[in-house]
Amino acid sequence: MDGKVVEYEDGFTVRPLSKEYEEATRDALVDVWIRENRLYSGLGVTKEEFWEYGSILFDRAKLEPWTAYIAVENATGKVVSFMFGCDLHADQIPESRYDALPAKVRTAIAFNDMAMKIFQQSPLFTHLQHPGLVWYGLHAGTVAGYEGRGDVTLSTRCGMAMVMNDIVPRGYVAVVGCATHETTVERAFLRAASPGGNHLVVGTAYFKDFEENGEFPLKAITSPPFAAVSLSILPPYFQKFASRL
Repeated sequence: MDGKVVEYEDGFTVRPLSKEYEEATRDALVDVWIRENRLYSGLGVTKEEFWEYGSILFDRAKLEPWTAYIAVENATGKVVSFMFGCDLHADQIPESRYDALPAKVRTAIAFNDMAMKIFQQSPLFTHLQHPGLVWYGLHAGTVAGYEGRGDVTLSTRCGMAMVMNDIVPRGYVAVVGCATHETTVERAFLRAASPGGNHLVVGTAYFKDFEENGEFPLKAITSPPFAAVSLSILPPYFQKFASRL
């Protein structure tokens, strides 16, 4: 992907994925995803198992025009926050690589896919169900010890950088995501209630209700008990689409 490198006065730098710091980024990615995503921690996915999925995301971010990766590193070059994103309607994982993933990882992906259908099948958003319109924010997270520094969190910086580097230039008009961590679920509802109205909680997907092969593998996840599917209409396009929601 192409993108701008942005340096902040407080010592943090936002940059797109590059081979120069791919190994350091991998370690941060695995640690944060396992810690913050209730699906993976609740299923007991190991770091090694998760990286089988994470390596696919890396490969896609480097090769595919509909995928992007943004990271924040501190003054010493340590990667402390990141975000993946892609076209919601793109073929995100080749079938051969998906089938080779550990069963617990496939379960987590299947739940996310089910949650996204809440948005994709809603009659309120049929006008957005086309490639090139909705960007899927796969993950945003921050390494422990760096949350909330400054007026803008590092995760927010990732999102802002991705909007400016990838989402707006490519013509996308909205961003959708599935929040699973306690703080991100809470943030989704707070943003939806804030003035302006361009953030919406489309729906909730309860972990206990997710069925796979006659079993309920996520029933033990109770904090929070559900994931929140949130949608943000980008400000330049909000007025155009608001009347159709």
